Amino acid sequence: MASPPRFGFLRACCFCKRELSLHKDVYMYRGEQGFCSEECRRRQILQDERSELEASTRERSKPAPPHRASTGVDDSGRRRRISAVA
Repeated sequence: MASPPRFGFLRACCFCKRELSLHKDVYMYRGEQGFCSEECRRRQILQDERSELEASTRERSKPAPPHRASTGVDDSGRRRRISAVA
């Protein structure tokens, strides 16, 4: 009797790399990531959340682009009229 086809992404646990069994539950995460246990899946989720938080923090802490102060002179070097509003 032939064994059922195995998908490449379900051969090993995405976290600990242990071989996945056809006779045991496989815990899925993000579509195609299979895990041998709830614990491995939970650890991967925590790792992903930590990475996403760090990336978000890095993005927010980037320095803002320099602000051009208005000098009253346009890019061609000509003076421009600046209206004051009170």
